Amino acid sequence: MLYATSAPEFARAAQIPSRDAALGAYFDADASSTEIEVELIRLARTRVLVAGGASVPAAVASALCAARGRGVDVRVVLDRTGRATKYSGAAFLASAGVSVALSERVSNAHGPFVVVDDAVVLGTASFAQTRDARGAGNFNVFYRAPQLAQSYATEFWRLYGLARR
Repeated sequence: MLYATSAPEFARAAQIPSRDAALGAYFDADASSTEIEVELIRLARTRVLVAGGASVPAAVASALCAARGRGVDVRVVLDRTGRATKYSGAAFLASAGVSVALSERVSNAHGPFVVVDDAVVLGTASFAQTRDARGAGNFNVFYRAPQLAQSYATEFWRLYGLARR
């Protein structure tokens, strides 16, 4: 069962109806975050919005390109305020027609997230700016949560608007 607060300081937070939404909590010992994200992207029908760290893992980049090839609207914001990695995936994604924006002014301090249709992935380990496996492997997937997905989509578009393309 999911609970959402109605405290005034969280007035912008989306309320999640517990009878409709489902939550998956994952840890390193349970499953690979990359595999779960790839599968969710593979099932995308209309949109995939990624607000990630400094890079996109190769398997996720391939899944994003495949989704774009199926006609899914795929957009990515990569945070350039963190440490850059040798492979960011930006050029690969852009060459496949994925819209990639690079953020130098906006830190994704709230953590990376992915919106796939009406699902939201929070705390995605595969988009972590550092690859410390000890703390990077915990993340949550909210399935069938359209209100939450809309809240995160709104935040994505804010980040996308501040980034350069």
